[in-house]
Amino acid sequence: MSGLFPVRKRAAAGALAFVIALIAADARAQQAGGATTSFEEELIELLRRRGVADDAECERLRARAVEMRERADVDRETAARIEEMTARLAQDAPKVTHKRGAGFGFQSADGNFSLTIGGRFQARMEYEFQESRDDFPNFLTPRVRLWFRGKAFDPRLTYDFQFDLGGDFPKGGVSTINFVGDDVLAPADVNTAPDSVTPTFSGADQLAELKDAFLNYEISGKGLQVRAGQFKAPYSRHQLTSVGRLSFVDRSPTDRFFAAARQKGAMLHGTFGGEKDDLFEYGAGVFDGEGENRLNDDEGLMYAARAVINPFGATPYWDGDLRADGERDAFRAALGVNAWYHQEDGLGVNNSDAWSIGADFAAMWRGFYLLAEAHYRETDRAAAPPSDQELVGWFAQLSYFVVPQTLEVGVRYAEVDWENPTTQSASREYLAVIGYYFEGHDLKAQIDFGRVENRFLSAASVDDDWRLRLQVTLVF
Repeated sequence: MSGLFPVRKRAAAGALAFVIALIAADARAQQAGGATTSFEEELIELLRRRGVADDAECERLRARAVEMRERADVDRETAARIEEMTARLAQDAPKVTHKRGAGFGFQSADGNFSLTIGGRFQARMEYEFQESRDDFPNFLTPRVRLWFRGKAFDPRLTYDFQFDLGGDFPKGGVSTINFVGDDVLAPADVNTAPDSVTPTFSGADQLAELKDAFLNYEISGKGLQVRAGQFKAPYSRHQLTSVGRLSFVDRSPTDRFFAAARQKGAMLHGTFGGEKDDLFEYGAGVFDGEGENRLNDDEGLMYAARAVINPFGATPYWDGDLRADGERDAFRAALGVNAWYHQEDGLGVNNSDAWSIGADFAAMWRGFYLLAEAHYRETDRAAAPPSDQELVGWFAQLSYFVVPQTLEVGVRYAEVDWENPTTQSASREYLAVIGYYFEGHDLKAQIDFGRVENRFLSAASVDDDWRLRLQVTLVF
């Protein structure tokens, strides 16, 4: 009998080790999501019935099994909590993205708030070969833009703030205004034409200037939206296209005489129709009519509206056919018509009503891009004796990518009231351009050269020059 007990002890020890192994395996199975089993209880009962383990040993085995199960539960719960916290930290972490040409984006975890910060910088050299006086070289930074865009509280509610940090053009009386770029002859200034259309940029004029500041809300998807604040009124594709996305160094002379440009007001706009809701485009609004960052100086308002049809799909608001190889074969075209009407009630210097109508056509195909616009503007003076002014202008430009998405060449012709220069200023230009695109419109170098002719109130007062412009644009 003395030899029997060591055998029983060795058997009990082996059984205990086997039970512990089963418990550990069962715990791992539960932690991995497997079905819960009670192999250890069945084994302990079997050991007790076979006489391998007495009651005291069986109780100790059961206590040990409970202890191991509790430990496994704690480990499993701890692992689950760690995984949950890790996932939450990853979700709550700020998401920083970048989209070329649109800026750096930040978005909240719930997706209801976002902010995009971006900008545009242009460095330009101009050289005017003047016939009536000495040549005039000039270096300038016509646009140093910074914008903040995003959504707030609701993905349908978006905001847009844009500033120009590079200075401004004089904001004095109309007789001293010189127009270039985004500065246009505001509808409020229709009675007096500018004495000069030669750029006179002054970086010291203002430290910074507000360009855009508006809220936009999608009432019913893309088809019905409302916008309020300061933004571009719906008139002229040429004006509505960002100056950073032009094929030429700057806009045509027609822009400063006809476009309504930036105004303070509100409008309804949207796109609808077709498979992608881009067949038709519209915009209609009411504005002060005095131009950007100006108070309304009368009791009149300006009304503007625009309608566009895209029969072959949306035609983007940029110059040049920069589409990828697989898309360049698709023909795109857009025909737009627009008009604005500005009331003047006589409280200011300009006792008149003014209105303008225009049409534009854009098309792109296999590297070719065509843009043409025509405008008619009339100022109905109320002063005695009444003396109405009429203004006609148009331009057309054609460009082609000799090397797809890289090297572009183009020509443009524009004129404003050239056949009738005795009642107001007139302008005409012939331009040729070469553009090298490193990263599309977001990083490019352009050089245009041509003849610019101006008439100021009288055919005897002329300003005819050959002009060379070189510009580098960066959008980020």
